[in-house]
Amino acid sequence: MSDPGLTPQQPYDPSGGSAVVPAYGASSSPSAPGDGQPGYGTPGFAAPGYGPPGYAAPVQYGYAPQPYVPSRPTNGMAIASLICSVAGWILLPLIGGIAGVILGHIATSQIRRTKEDGRGLAVAGLVVGYIQIGVILIVVALWILLIVGLAGAASTTS
Repeated sequence: MSDPGLTPQQPYDPSGGSAVVPAYGASSSPSAPGDGQPGYGTPGFAAPGYGPPGYAAPVQYGYAPQPYVPSRPTNGMAIASLICSVAGWILLPLIGGIAGVILGHIATSQIRRTKEDGRGLAVAGLVVGYIQIGVILIVVALWILLIVGLAGAASTTS
């Protein structure tokens, strides 16, 4: 059953007066009819799901955006330590390992003092350098034992 006072051209007026409330999309100002701009109408007649314009976007998940915190620089000696230790396996085995260990110790002391990043790189350079030096010492010891063993075997056979 429909109210006899309402028509599709006349929406409900909550004030109860005889004023005609323009429909959604119609211009509410009489001085600019047909200007091509959609009118906003009265509050309450907006499309559902849209809030009033001019408000900021809601904060997602209840967290405010975090300020940008610049990262700390990485220690150059730590990078050089790892590069020397790894390159020592290919280019100059003993020199690369010793340089990696020395640079690694210098880098760890600088990192402790200046609070830079790169402690993991320095430790990796130290570990790889010490392993390389250890492997070289074992290989040299085995060569010396081999030479002494061959020399002893040659002296007993003559």
